[in-house]
Amino acid sequence: MRERNKEDIPEQEAKLQGQIGETRKIVKRGNL
Repeated sequence: MRERNKEDIPEQEAKLQGQIGETRKIVKRGNL
């Protein structure tokens, strides 16, 4: 599914989503 998303969305959006994903991971760790 990740590969499909990467192909569908532009590189910039992919980068933004990647950053958001990393931030979410950090937030989840912080909450835990």
